[in-house]
Amino acid sequence: MFKSSVDGKAATELLKELVKIDSVNPTLVPGAKGEEEIAEYVAQWLKALGLKAKVDSIEAKRANAIGTLKGAGGAGA
Repeated sequence: MFKSSVDGKAATELLKELVKIDSVNPTLVPGAKGEEEIAEYVAQWLKALGLKAKVDSIEAKRANAIGTLKGAGGAGA
């Protein structure tokens, strides 16, 4: 069975930082900043945790953060 622990204080601090970043979808609100800044923030946060991370631009002002955590086993392990 998989066990995990979450640092509640760290999660709360991360959430506070994310909420500060203006990331309104510009297709929903004309002139909005979009997700580029928050995607960069998340990618840097993932890298600091040791994950491989990148920002994938979708279109102007639109982006996703993608993180990869290398596994320790093979398929089905």
